[in-house]
Amino acid sequence: MPHFISKDKLPLDITLKDFSLEFCVENKTLKTSLYGISDKDNKLNLVKCYEREDSYLYKFPKNARPLSNLYAKNLLSSLASKTTCLSHNLNFTTKHNLSSNTEEVYKNIDIVEIGFGSGRLFLELCTNNPTKNLLGFEVHTPSANQVKNALVLHGIKNATISLNDARNALQALPDSSLERIYMHFPIPWNKAKHRRVISINFLETVFRILKKDGILDIRSDDLEYIQDCMELVLSFKQARFNLAKNAAFNITSKYEARWKAQNKDIYDLHVFKTLDFIQDTKSMQKEANFSFENLGGMLTQKDLEALQRQKILKEGYFISFKGFYTDGSICLLEVILGEFNSPFSTFLLLKDKKLSYFKTPLPTKSLNLAHILLKDLLQTTLKEAT
Repeated sequence: MPHFISKDKLPLDITLKDFSLEFCVENKTLKTSLYGISDKDNKLNLVKCYEREDSYLYKFPKNARPLSNLYAKNLLSSLASKTTCLSHNLNFTTKHNLSSNTEEVYKNIDIVEIGFGSGRLFLELCTNNPTKNLLGFEVHTPSANQVKNALVLHGIKNATISLNDARNALQALPDSSLERIYMHFPIPWNKAKHRRVISINFLETVFRILKKDGILDIRSDDLEYIQDCMELVLSFKQARFNLAKNAAFNITSKYEARWKAQNKDIYDLHVFKTLDFIQDTKSMQKEANFSFENLGGMLTQKDLEALQRQKILKEGYFISFKGFYTDGSICLLEVILGEFNSPFSTFLLLKDKKLSYFKTPLPTKSLNLAHILLKDLLQTTLKEAT
């Protein structure tokens, strides 16, 4: 991850070429600070500063990382130039100078791959389907950047890359919109099955967003994982599946090559959506509204500070508050919310009497419910204060 270490702390009265320092808020207990830095397009970024015994470490919080390494390094380099920099990993290489139109906008997507890794399959799918729009999910940032660079190198324009957790992000896709979803060689997590991508909730989303006769394509060397997947699929009336063993496939990933070298069996589970997925109520994705209306004008910093380290558990979702940062007029409160197995991490920002999310949650059922719970909690806090 891009970062730098400085001898002194970044001063607040600095002028940057391509960015503007908006604020710096602190958590004195944790000995950390958050710098709010906007770019020429008024996009706000957060850079975290960790105070050490004799130095300061600067990097992006995990829940506020830019997808582009070039962008991240440009910003951090601008900051490092205003300090006595002791060390950094901000050198620019050819691959980092490549750019890509990979905004996380999930519109008109036809094909999805979850966990594309080295990107062999994803790149081949993009090349073989030039009239289709593809969306690839990969939470491992170096792999995502590697594939992003390859897309630029090969002039591929029909692909979007996302670092989001697919379990959340897929819920933002419209009904009956996808032709195919690929999941090749996911980590089986046989000893921690709650960590798997596939679950009843995940399959509900899959059958909602797949078109009729659309396919979920699962490929794995782990028989227990495949058997568990089949058992889950059997819970749905609108699905059928077929299973193949050691079937030929025209693209060999590095993992598949390794398993074949060890004479492991490879299983292909093709799950078909046979009926339209009917929901009894209007999709909550279309109803999601993550605004706080006028709450920001009534809340004080003490109201938000009192929430830190609290956790609220409900059936199917939760809210957990972490560190609180302030400079006396602006404050940030880290919050984690949503499903237990795929939570969403962001910050609440209270500035100029307006309350908002630093990064807006995806329009999913669990995040919408968590947001409603959060608003109720804030309104209760206001009532108790009066």
